[in-house]
Amino acid sequence: MERMCSIWWNMFLSLLKLLFRYFLSISML
Repeated sequence: MERMCSIWWNMFLSLLKLLFRYFLSISML
């Protein structure tokens, strides 16, 4: 159960990083 939680948490964090990078590239333009 905890392992599942950490997996989801890691996925969520990586998704946030992608979104952050995406918005950064947009604001640069």
